Amino acid sequence: MYEPTVALNDIEIAGLFKVIEKHKADGAGIANCVTILRDRAYIDTVEAPETPLSKIIQLMVGRKVIQNAPIIPDTLKKRRRT
Repeated sequence: MYEPTVALNDIEIAGLFKVIEKHKADGAGIANCVTILRDRAYIDTVEAPETPLSKIIQLMVGRKVIQNAPIIPDTLKKRRRT
């Protein structure tokens, strides 16, 4: 739920999901799918639980991502004075 949560803080996001879970428990139909748009164009709608994150990312960027972001070492560590 990127769009509905982009302007919310962590506490508000947790509250939103709590409300959604309550509605689901009460029998409301809640779609558990992801719709991907890229460059203002519809790409696909997939079932969230059955779709690997790597596939969702592939749909979002338009190509297969084969490498994660590199780990950058912490170069700002304080030096000990002797």
